[in-house]
Amino acid sequence: MRVTTTLSLALFAFCACSSDDDAQNTTVSDLFIGIAQQDCNEAFQCEASYPGDSFAEDYGVDTTDCLQSSTDPDDIETIESDIADGVIGYDPDAANACVTGIVYTTCADYWDEGTLLPDACDVVFQGTVPDGGICDVDLDCAGALSTCDLTQFVCVEETGVAKKTNRRAVASLLRRL
Repeated sequence: MRVTTTLSLALFAFCACSSDDDAQNTTVSDLFIGIAQQDCNEAFQCEASYPGDSFAEDYGVDTTDCLQSSTDPDDIETIESDIADGVIGYDPDAANACVTGIVYTTCADYWDEGTLLPDACDVVFQGTVPDGGICDVDLDCAGALSTCDLTQFVCVEETGVAKKTNRRAVASLLRRL
């Protein structure tokens, strides 16, 4: 039901920036925390219309609790390490556009579709690992249909799935998407 809500909230909180200097400094942590923060903020704005059983169990008691359960520092550290090692290309300007381009409409849309990440999110990361190569996360994989098989830690092409987008890969790294 929720697509990328957690990631978008985090991106907003940390990176409500717009200058060129700020965009150049949009880190991976800024991106994920900003998206997650925006998602948590929107969830709490829409709490009254929550369609699930227990809002507090799913989102926590406040936005701070929500944010802490939305991102995994180990995932962020892995991605940052893979960027430093040249396994993943990273575009901080696209990351800034990704975070600042998130728009919410209605609570009904939010609960039906989650946080919809803008197109800019698709060019933030560029994986370089070919199918069969060793990977840590989906973002490592270069193929449009490839994901990181976490049982073997190799990139594999998925059959019968839609083209991989960074939006989907980024969303999968957030815990509640």
